[in-house]
Amino acid sequence: MGARRMRTVVFNDQARFDLAATLAAALGTVADPAELTIAASESLAALIERLAQGEPTILPVREEGSDTWLVMGAVRRDLEAALSTIGHFVIPTYAEHAGGAPSHRAFDPAAGEVGRLGAMVYPAGHYLLRSPARHFERMLDRLGRWAALEQRRPQLQVAHSPSYRELYDSFSAALSAGAWDAAAATLAELRRRGLASADNLAFLDVQLLAQQRRWDELWRREDYGDIARLRAPRAAREALLAAFHQSELLPLEQAGRWGDALDTFRRLRIRLGGLLEGVADTAYGPVLRVFAYREAAAGDRVALAQLAERAADEETRLVIEALLALLPEEPLTLGAAPEVPVLTPEQALRSALMEGRYDEAWHIAEQLDTAEARTQGMLEAAFFGEDTTQAEEALLQLWSLPQEQQDALLATRRYAQIVRALSDSVSPPVPAAPDEPPISDWLVWLSVAAADPDDRRLPQALAAVAAADDRYWTDDRVAELAGRLTDLAAGGAALSRPHLRDAIRQLRDHFLQDSLFPRKDTAHADVYEALYAATLDQREVNILTTLALLRLAEARLRRSPSTITTAVAHLTGWLDSPAPALGDAALETLDLLAAYGAQGPALGPWLRAWAESVLGAPRPPDRVTLEGWLAFATWAHPGADLLDDLRARLAAPEDDEDDPIAQLPVGYSIGIFTLRPQSAARAGELIRRRNPGVQIRLCEDTVLTDQARALAQNADMCVVVTTCLTHALTYGIGPYLRDPVYPQSSGATSIARAIIERAGALAMAQ
Repeated sequence: MGARRMRTVVFNDQARFDLAATLAAALGTVADPAELTIAASESLAALIERLAQGEPTILPVREEGSDTWLVMGAVRRDLEAALSTIGHFVIPTYAEHAGGAPSHRAFDPAAGEVGRLGAMVYPAGHYLLRSPARHFERMLDRLGRWAALEQRRPQLQVAHSPSYRELYDSFSAALSAGAWDAAAATLAELRRRGLASADNLAFLDVQLLAQQRRWDELWRREDYGDIARLRAPRAAREALLAAFHQSELLPLEQAGRWGDALDTFRRLRIRLGGLLEGVADTAYGPVLRVFAYREAAAGDRVALAQLAERAADEETRLVIEALLALLPEEPLTLGAAPEVPVLTPEQALRSALMEGRYDEAWHIAEQLDTAEARTQGMLEAAFFGEDTTQAEEALLQLWSLPQEQQDALLATRRYAQIVRALSDSVSPPVPAAPDEPPISDWLVWLSVAAADPDDRRLPQALAAVAAADDRYWTDDRVAELAGRLTDLAAGGAALSRPHLRDAIRQLRDHFLQDSLFPRKDTAHADVYEALYAATLDQREVNILTTLALLRLAEARLRRSPSTITTAVAHLTGWLDSPAPALGDAALETLDLLAAYGAQGPALGPWLRAWAESVLGAPRPPDRVTLEGWLAFATWAHPGADLLDDLRARLAAPEDDEDDPIAQLPVGYSIGIFTLRPQSAARAGELIRRRNPGVQIRLCEDTVLTDQARALAQNADMCVVVTTCLTHALTYGIGPYLRDPVYPQSSGATSIARAIIERAGALAMAQ
């Protein structure tokens, strides 16, 4: 008998190659790690080729006396379909289900190399078949026919239409990662598909502009007044008020023109619509200051003094003191002042409800003394105000009452109807039995998850729990959160469970989208550390999650630079499988590690693998990317051949007429505001190589200084790296900026690319 015919399978993904090579090592195959190829017999090659393409497949693990066959898939639906069709070829004649019946299993990343790679390539898991060793060749032959027929099967093209939830999650993840273009594209997709109302789309647009600190653009929107008249979510309302303060009031405050600032508030108050209704339930400085102007315009010294007590920053306290100084010590009266009746909280609540001031009614209800009175007030305010977030909070407040109080309240027809209407509007989880109390908030949810990650209440309750906003996250709760997250990880819970993965993502998004991220207090630092560790454990390796992980890593390094060694191990382990699609994320990782003192040669092998992956991609990298890789390769010394390759690709002359940087006039000044000056300096070097006459000035101040103000006023182009800068500075320099540039991230390549794109736009406009 002649030699068996061999066929070579080519891989374009390292993880898939490693999994195939590991499983097929004892099956007479020939693997070439350098070329990412595996040569195997015709039937076995057909099965391996499906793995190379990421399709469901089946591969054997040979054992003495019998063989185990792994049926694997990346999507559960496709895995089930593959198991069904494979069964027609080999069950029951040659094989049977392990254990006698189909039993789905997930790959365990801790269970050796097959488990680790299987979890990456086939997250939907696998099924097991068993067959006698004597049937091996027949099994391989019949499964080879199955693979060949699957290859020729006509594909039913069903276009997947993403849901609002999927697109909103993508939008939120892009905001957390600082990927502004991705967030804008997702928002455009929501608008194109008509998956959200015009009001909701406007609120999301406000959120995007606020995350970029594009306050002036937000204030100048033609529809600002229309949005301000809507019942806006808390985050959108604060963003709109902050935009007004930054654009109109802050310049006057910085000039000490307090009277003009108060007159400006009175003149523009009507444009703010309903944004200033109710009490100021915020500690966010810019928003609190706008409420202070409201009280000053009304001449209410007592209310101003109360706001001063709530202020969390010195600048806001100084503004309130200046406004107090504008008011007379005692109001002037002509004759006896009319006696103003003093209302009890219950009377004030009823008055606000009758007059349609539902936000104010909600805030009054939250302050009532007894839990039962708070619940009744919150239910009524949420019902009449038609606010979904408030409806969820009111229902959670109801469920937090003892069972007998719940029963008594629901026994009244009025509140039974209100609860039914609110339940229909938000579809919250209803407790199944008295011995299973509802999950009322994040800390309870995480405690239940640590005790039993498969508790059936967890997926149902997550949406309502995640609706909590900044009011929920008090200092005490933030301090407790890190411990709950640590308990969740230490309790042996598999963080890959869908609801646990979603919970970690939502918490990560919330804290990364905080305008003051990263906060310096110990409680927040502990939360960042816990979210960093949980994200690493989950290994959801994609561009947005990686950029979010890098932001958490930088917060960690900024607080403890000595952790750079562990950061190198964590981040290179996270990106351990080079793929061209993640090339920009690898560059950002190098940039971060270099900025905080990592040793270049220690990263040489890792850098080499990634650079070769990017250079070998079908689509060649652009010049800015090549320059970035060359800069880091020179630093890390991965090998002379790689350096020569990069230099050769960059050696091709570039026409100055096609280079917008080369066309900038001598002396053109670019100011870069960032807290990572090393990265900004590298970006400056990339720009000056193209045009030595360009001046690059850096600012790493954390608050508004004379230097920062002068640079913002005088630079021809200002680059504001919002993902690596304090809110205090971005807010302070805002009134002095003229059409600033906002890079996608804080790395040198991203900054340089943003500058080049803006220079190109300027050249086109001339």
